[in-house]
Amino acid sequence: MSFRLDTTVISFILLYASCTSGGRQATELERQAERLLATNPDSALEVIDSSLKLDGGKVAGDAAQIRLLLMRQQAYAGQRLMDSVISTGVRIRRLALLNGDSLSIAKSLLPVRGDVSMADQRELERFLPGAARIFAARGMRYEEGVIEGLTGAIATRKGQFAGSMKHLYRARDIHEGLDSVKPLFAVYMNIGNNLSGMKDLRGSIGFYENAAQVARKLNDSIRIATALMNEGVVRSDLRVFDSSRLRFNEALASLPARGGEYARMQIDYNLATVSQREGDMVAAEAVFRKVLEEANTMGDPFAVGMANSGLAGVLGKTGRVGAAIQLMESTLRQQESMGMGYYTFELTEKLVSLYKLDGRYRDALEMKERMKVLSDSLAGADKQREARELAVKYDFEKQEREKAELAEKLRQRNLLATALSLAVLALVAFGVLLRQRNRYQRDLTASYQRLLEQYRNRRDNPGTLVPTFIAPSQEKEEDTDDAEASVADETGKGLDKEGSADSDRLVYEKLLEHIKADKPYLNPDLKVEHIGNSISVPARRVSQAVKSMSGLGFRDFVNGYRIAAATRDMDDPGSEFLKLEVIAMRSGFNSRQQFRRVFEQVTGVTPGYYRKGSSDGGTV
Repeated sequence: MSFRLDTTVISFILLYASCTSGGRQATELERQAERLLATNPDSALEVIDSSLKLDGGKVAGDAAQIRLLLMRQQAYAGQRLMDSVISTGVRIRRLALLNGDSLSIAKSLLPVRGDVSMADQRELERFLPGAARIFAARGMRYEEGVIEGLTGAIATRKGQFAGSMKHLYRARDIHEGLDSVKPLFAVYMNIGNNLSGMKDLRGSIGFYENAAQVARKLNDSIRIATALMNEGVVRSDLRVFDSSRLRFNEALASLPARGGEYARMQIDYNLATVSQREGDMVAAEAVFRKVLEEANTMGDPFAVGMANSGLAGVLGKTGRVGAAIQLMESTLRQQESMGMGYYTFELTEKLVSLYKLDGRYRDALEMKERMKVLSDSLAGADKQREARELAVKYDFEKQEREKAELAEKLRQRNLLATALSLAVLALVAFGVLLRQRNRYQRDLTASYQRLLEQYRNRRDNPGTLVPTFIAPSQEKEEDTDDAEASVADETGKGLDKEGSADSDRLVYEKLLEHIKADKPYLNPDLKVEHIGNSISVPARRVSQAVKSMSGLGFRDFVNGYRIAAATRDMDDPGSEFLKLEVIAMRSGFNSRQQFRRVFEQVTGVTPGYYRKGSSDGGTV
């Protein structure tokens, strides 16, 4: 009896064997690449590419291909090839979206480091919130910290300082808790940049010093130089020029003999800025032109804009205002075409100063309006006041021209008497209006002053930060033995008895002790559950006790303490240089809008009015 296999069956067996062999080979290559990633990224890339090319470019499936691409990303990151990291990440996310693989989408964001283009930022921002939630839900704290840091860094680069602080502080807390040193450098640097952008210059120095310490632990010369350079910039802004030059020279000394050209160019730029501020325009101009030549050679548009901005400042201060304006206008057009929003804002602000120096107030006013459109969040009180001053100056010039034309016409038509009569009537009407306005202002000021006095009188007593409640001392005294028994019972299980006035009082007293000792209200994300965990009382019991004893909900109760902290900050003479956003954040608020709304509810006046009262010694 003979046995023969059909040719179709034979072909199937050979194909299966080939696929099985190819799969084993791909798996082995994947393991080999994983071993090489940390020590030899170049070799890892070769192995990964070989694995991806197996079987005509097809691997065992999309899942295996995603794993290999994630390893390729890490290899590119090890070589500091950020463009390749980002392009590979786009490919990973496309595959992962088709397969519903949200974790791989989140992982594709982790290797992103340093500055990225505006277009790449927009691509990344779509996925960052979801990535943070995924890592948090899976307990992947290190990865969550990386994503929070990246989110904060992108917001910082866009000039959204207040919005980025929440993410950066979250990243800092995570990495410090895990003692993960390397990511802390970028987090410290970005927090320092934020504080500097919000004009808290002395606060930023501490974070730059922390970043330099981390860089020294990592033995990373480029990072050391970057941290020292940023600290030097802040010291220059504080007009401590000797200390600033010392930091810049330390930064140059830390750079390696080869490499670090971009960092060296930035340090040269900042040294030129110090020379400019000290009045040595010749030295400043020579260095700015050198930096501009290096930036053009590198083909870096931001560095070109940076050098042009510095050079234009020197030209303006040495009487070549027209040339400075031309240079700034061309630089601004270039930056705008590349979508570099925050840096465009900075250049626009400098162009406004040049227009004012040249007497072109109409152009300065129009450019100032463009600045408000570019970034309302950055147009703070000082900038708005400057815009109003420009408008007043422009209107004054316009009125002067109109008066001259009117006077000429009156002289030609011999109507001077009529013009004087109209002027007298206008002055009378103005006097009446001014008297009414002053009367209204006095009444309003007196009303606000009463509100301020009422608030300050009850601020230092925690029981009067909120509407009055029945204090323990007002309750009917109990028999001594019964009272002791009640306390013992409450110590055991009485805290779980809902609806009990004694229980509410004990919970409330425990809450007040915790607030006084630990100031939990400074945490902007504070929830009643956090308080419950801290004092070992169920959250619903905390809410019930607060409602029963103070007559308020938990949120309003906590906000009373936050406003008390904020007003004490404002009363401190040393805080007058702090912006309201900084005071709000230090007091436990997430945003200036929320801070203003709650402030008015608690005190009856706006934060700005309260601060003016504090700076005037209590009178407005």
